[in-house]
Amino acid sequence: MDVTAFAGPGLSVLAFDPVAISHSITLTGQAAFESDPISLCVPQDAVGLALYGDLTKAVYFSSYVGSGVGDAVDTSSPEALFRFQSPDVFLPKGPEVKLQPGRHTFKLASETAGQVQPALAIRRGTRGATSHYGVNLILVDGCGIDASNIQAFADASTLFDQIYAQVGVVATSVGIGFIHDSSLAVVAQTNEHVLAEATVEPSTQLPLVEQAINFYFVRELTSDDTAGTLLGHAMGIPGAPGFPRKAGVVLSVDAHRNGTALDYGAMWITAAHEGGHWHGLRHTSERWGTMQDLIADTPQCFPEQDLDHDTLVDMVECAGKGAENLMFWTYDFAKPPTVLTQGQGYVLSSALTMNPG
Repeated sequence: MDVTAFAGPGLSVLAFDPVAISHSITLTGQAAFESDPISLCVPQDAVGLALYGDLTKAVYFSSYVGSGVGDAVDTSSPEALFRFQSPDVFLPKGPEVKLQPGRHTFKLASETAGQVQPALAIRRGTRGATSHYGVNLILVDGCGIDASNIQAFADASTLFDQIYAQVGVVATSVGIGFIHDSSLAVVAQTNEHVLAEATVEPSTQLPLVEQAINFYFVRELTSDDTAGTLLGHAMGIPGAPGFPRKAGVVLSVDAHRNGTALDYGAMWITAAHEGGHWHGLRHTSERWGTMQDLIADTPQCFPEQDLDHDTLVDMVECAGKGAENLMFWTYDFAKPPTVLTQGQGYVLSSALTMNPG
């Protein structure tokens, strides 16, 4: 695909022609199937690029040869496979792994043979030293935020703003919307796209913003995550408006209670963290300490810090080694992480929905 022929300045979302996955391969030690190579011509003014193998099924990148990147995929183990993808691909990954113009070639793989529908989101233009973006706050009936506490909720948003201001990023446009379907107040992580497909009533005072990140507030986000209560979840790393399954972030209101009282500051910390994912940031260190992001100036915490041998590197064990960073994998409400590095700022300024200046 020659992107220049299809995408103009700003953000564009595009679908490839269907791709056949039919060649037998071994993927992370298991039998799988792979496509022929797919080529993408990245224009000179590309700022950020996201590739989705398929928006409805599990599809991975078994190869990605990018201009200035080389072959960035290692299929020897699941851990190696996901060093570069999440399972989507976003470039740049930091100042050290940039998005370079030119030919990019990739292959897609799946556990089963068949056809898949890859998609592309690309931002063209310029990257600024400072950036701004739009936010939509969408409240589901019964989520726990209503007229009685929305002012306290709004007042606490200054913490969210302060975190992003460290790297010159600011939300300048805010919209509010309502989903009047209380059956969606409790939603499963595996089914969260129903929120993006639901009817949203826009506020008359603050109408919804186009090409913005959507924060969906529900009462509870259920999950089988064994590490604890799920505070929130980004639909994509990165996400992109225009694709319902990647359209935003879901936040669990009840998960941010101390007893019966809501911790509004913690809720905005989670929003900032999950919003970082949606804009392309990964955890500085994953929970096992065996996988790190690809940004040189983020502190890293490795398995040898797991002093209690529970297979997880926690906030105490990683103090001074990344636990203070917004994108550490977990946090304590009493001592929330608020740090972003300049390398993370580079990724944020390259994000699909950012605007320079």
